[in-house]
Amino acid sequence: MLGKLRDTPRQVHILIIIFLILTFISLSRSSLAQPQVTITLSEAGIAKVEYLVPTEGNLSVTIQLLGTPDPTLGLTVVDEKGLPLAFDTDQTGRYLTVATLNSSQVYVSYYTQDLTSKSGIFWIISVNSPYPLKVVLPVNATPVDMNILPTKIYSIGRNLAIEYPAGSLQLKYVILYQPATSPPPQGTQPPASPTKQETGTSKELFEVLWPLLPYLVILAAIFVALAVFLALRGKRKSELVELGEEDLAILDALRKAGGAMFQGELQKAVNLPPTTLWRRVKKLAELGYVKIEKKAGRNYVELLE
Repeated sequence: MLGKLRDTPRQVHILIIIFLILTFISLSRSSLAQPQVTITLSEAGIAKVEYLVPTEGNLSVTIQLLGTPDPTLGLTVVDEKGLPLAFDTDQTGRYLTVATLNSSQVYVSYYTQDLTSKSGIFWIISVNSPYPLKVVLPVNATPVDMNILPTKIYSIGRNLAIEYPAGSLQLKYVILYQPATSPPPQGTQPPASPTKQETGTSKELFEVLWPLLPYLVILAAIFVALAVFLALRGKRKSELVELGEEDLAILDALRKAGGAMFQGELQKAVNLPPTTLWRRVKKLAELGYVKIEKKAGRNYVELLE
């Protein structure tokens, strides 16, 4: 009996220690910053989903996947230096856990076809996100309906970007293709009259877009105001709108390397395919951010900031 009484305080101490450890783990997880989520839509309805997750010293991070990654296009999980990280998904395939390995940020990207559908001329993206997200529409795409109000609307190059709070989003948009207007060669027959199908499609498109004309005018006014604002900020700052995450990663890698690197070294640092890297480097050179020289038969990229 006395032995049991002596063991009781020890058991209580063990339970208290376990409780404190579990509480610390719970607080660490709850304090983890929310990921930055971007969904970029192609004209074919394929969605590229990207996460940028601050690790804040945690040994691992867990994120909820939006849609099922297409296995034929792969899943990218790297740190802020572009180095691959170990990861695993749960049995449902909805959650991804990444071992951070002392990295400060985790970048995850994949392609999925689960988030979009098409009805007639309309594309619809439906996603239930626990995180705030940014949706980048295809070129020439115009939103026509959405179930929640955005927090921000702006342009990225020729694409419209819309930011939303966390929640269940349904966004409907239409892609307006501009027809070719080149005149026919001399001596050719006049064009045939439009078929019934073409006439019906044009009439359907007109009937759909006519009620939306006030909204399109407002959207055009937003674009004009944005263009004026960017022009007033100066040419140099307006060029920053054209820089994507890959361009910023290249500039960051050059800064960390002291301002210059050979192209081969730069490729390892940012983990981009050679063709994509060369295209981005040439773009940065045209914008005046870097210059490219030949040294020992290799491309040498130098930062001009």
